[in-house]
Amino acid sequence: MSGYTRLDNGIVTSSIWSADSDTRVVWITLLAMSDADGVVQSSIPGLAHVANVSLEACEKSLNYLSSPDAYSRSAENEGRRIKSIEGGWIVLNRIKYAEKNYSRAEYWRYWRNRRATKRNSAQQCATGAQQSATVRNSAQQCATQTETKTKTKTEKKITISDDLLKEFEAARKLYPGDKRGTDTELLNLMKKHKDWRGVIPALESAIELQIARREEMVQKKEFVPSWKHFKTYINNRSWESKIG
Repeated sequence: MSGYTRLDNGIVTSSIWSADSDTRVVWITLLAMSDADGVVQSSIPGLAHVANVSLEACEKSLNYLSSPDAYSRSAENEGRRIKSIEGGWIVLNRIKYAEKNYSRAEYWRYWRNRRATKRNSAQQCATGAQQSATVRNSAQQCATQTETKTKTKTEKKITISDDLLKEFEAARKLYPGDKRGTDTELLNLMKKHKDWRGVIPALESAIELQIARREEMVQKKEFVPSWKHFKTYINNRSWESKIG
């Protein structure tokens, strides 16, 4: 068993922190054992051994974690934290918190890089036009992006039409998962996918179809994973999948 699990610092103010110590240990053990999809493959005796609690305490903790919690910070699944599946359990909000809790260092690295790009852009623009906080000006500014091809630097100018801009904003607003501002999300799409001009018109209809499919799964009482962060959704081309 190997891997890395981020622990949301809000856990110490959540309702789980009011549970007994055995339940807290079993919960954190489940988080540590879960894979990227939140799945924990284990028997109850095996989990009790890893968590270093008695079999009775482990069974009691699993019952608590599988039950509704009126004081949970998450309204999804009535506050339940795990669900029993064949061969183990699934941590219900594992994906949601994994995408939400990106490190502060990552945020500041992104902020410094973005500020440096804007500063260089302003210095290299022949027109000397001031940069705007709006999406259109951010995308249409005379941004110099250097690419090393046989040690030759080339300059690119990114433009976007009003229609494409409106279509992207409509898709971003429709998306049910966590997301950042339109400016940030659009620049991420442009950076990650060279075919972004063809992607934007397809986004809104794809998201609508995925929402409908998820509603059908809920009605059939099938497991429905949490929506990814919009950045992850774009990076993974999740509009091309069945449920995102």
